[in-house]
Amino acid sequence: MTGLYLVLAAGRGKRMGGAKAMVEVEGETLLSHHVHAAQLARLSGPVCVTGAEADMVETEHGAFPIRFVRNPDPDAPMMSSVRLALDAVPRSNAAFLTPVDVMPARLDTFDLLAEAIERHASGVVAVRPMMRGQGGHPLVLLPEAIAEILADPGVERLDIWMREAHAAGRVEDVEVDDYNVLSNFNHAEDLPKR
Repeated sequence: MTGLYLVLAAGRGKRMGGAKAMVEVEGETLLSHHVHAAQLARLSGPVCVTGAEADMVETEHGAFPIRFVRNPDPDAPMMSSVRLALDAVPRSNAAFLTPVDVMPARLDTFDLLAEAIERHASGVVAVRPMMRGQGGHPLVLLPEAIAEILADPGVERLDIWMREAHAAGRVEDVEVDDYNVLSNFNHAEDLPKR
């Protein structure tokens, strides 16, 4: 099974002061960090859902092998971007789904997630990295989960869908030793300091 790397970057980034995809960490934009991670992990894509700052983000990253999908309503709930991203996934692929405002997982984490999807038990439709008891990113949605989510307009929040799927034994947790899976940059002060 192959995987497609999906990056959600459609929000306005009001708390960050602008498009999070354009925020620089260690000399690179957050989006370029995700592109490099997808390449290292040998995942297809990435596909990046953009919104409010789409022109600027797409122009800045035009030389990268990214497929951009625009969310016409950046003020819509995040699930609208999730649906746009999932709709870009070929039906036989898994989706490695992450918001742009996190550092990408390390290569060894991607390897552990890939191993989990190759051996997934019957009924498992999603895999998530866990670090010290907390779920992180990227979430890996198998084709069955993608089809289910896209077919059900009642799925309004992915976190609720994941919680219900987990309670039903349909999510495999993969313990990792990678703080990146828990990173989350909402404000400038959240960014790593050098």
